Amino acid sequence: MHVNTQEDSINGFLKKCMPSSLQFFVFNYVSDTMISAAFYLDGLKDAIKGVTEEVFLQSLELGENELQELIKAASQCSRLVFYGSNVHCSSALDFNIESEYKTKSLSFICSGKSGKTSDWLKDKQVFENIVKAICQCSLKDSLQEINVYDCSLDLAVVKDMFQKHGMQNIDVNDKYEVNAR
Repeated sequence: MHVNTQEDSINGFLKKCMPSSLQFFVFNYVSDTMISAAFYLDGLKDAIKGVTEEVFLQSLELGENELQELIKAASQCSRLVFYGSNVHCSSALDFNIESEYKTKSLSFICSGKSGKTSDWLKDKQVFENIVKAICQCSLKDSLQEINVYDCSLDLAVVKDMFQKHGMQNIDVNDKYEVNAR
């Protein structure tokens, strides 16, 4: 689904017209237009909660609440990708859910480097807040890989963050892989 503006009809479609189970879900693919995740949050949560294979979200402006809620809603998919998105989270995050995560791969491809407030190179704490939230929930048990391709973060720094929080078994990489369907 390609989105250029905030449209109530798209949000309504996401909330009411999505099947209860999907293998793949793609939102805002091939778009350079940044879209507020807050505007579509309820619809996206409904749309992705039944996805089993991959959720691919592109060009989103994500605050703490939106990132938390989308990661939780996508807990049953194998792969979750945030592509070209700006992530603004300066405080602790909470990814805890009542069931167990099934997410094996989490990607932040070309994300966190807007040159605005989410530039992870200037503030590594933003990404470390994500790492801390992972280690405090069942996502740490299912997660096998985290991809930080072109995110302005040195791969060694990210690996150190995961090791520091006891998650050295997770493959931290910066491979360019986009499988959006």
